[in-house]
Amino acid sequence: MVLLAEHRQTPSCPPIWSVSDLDGAIAALARAGGTRRYEAAETRLGLLGWNPSTRRSSPMTDRSAFTDDEWRALTEAPLRITLALVAAGEHGPISVVKEAAASARAIARPSQHGPADALITEVTKEAESREARHDVQAHHGRSVDQIVDDALTELTPVAAALGKLSQEEATQVRAWLLDIANAVAAAAKSVTPAEQAVIARITSTLQTPAG
Repeated sequence: MVLLAEHRQTPSCPPIWSVSDLDGAIAALARAGGTRRYEAAETRLGLLGWNPSTRRSSPMTDRSAFTDDEWRALTEAPLRITLALVAAGEHGPISVVKEAAASARAIARPSQHGPADALITEVTKEAESREARHDVQAHHGRSVDQIVDDALTELTPVAAALGKLSQEEATQVRAWLLDIANAVAAAAKSVTPAEQAVIARITSTLQTPAG
């Protein structure tokens, strides 16, 4: 890593570095000496014109990034995932889907600070509202396959919505949704092969944008 073109009291040119080199060097300093050396490195680099806040923070994605259909699909995703797994597994009548969805979201709540925390919070609030308005009677008389297929079809636009996020945000949101799926499945006595198949379909759906 080169910070100055030449070691002179008055450098003849501005500092030169590559961003990846800087990030790697700072990370190495942090590993070697802990927080104090990390902060000291930031201070020294700041004197050379580097602003760490511009590298660590980026605009967070919110509702405005999505179309109405994408946002509806994203905020209904926890309910659709729960619905598919309740139908496929041994969770009791389909009428328990609202309680199951709320329980799964509580279990899957992100515990670490991630780039999509604010977005997940926004999605969760809207999801709660949609769950409260959901008419479970609409599913009575329908086969398990119909309920699962319809739920996963409604989930399809979520992949397109995730495509509008940064890689880090998309990874976190996708993991959160899959955590919900696994939490629903784990709520029964055991995860059935049918539930495993539904989780596999959910994983595939969230990875593949609709074409």
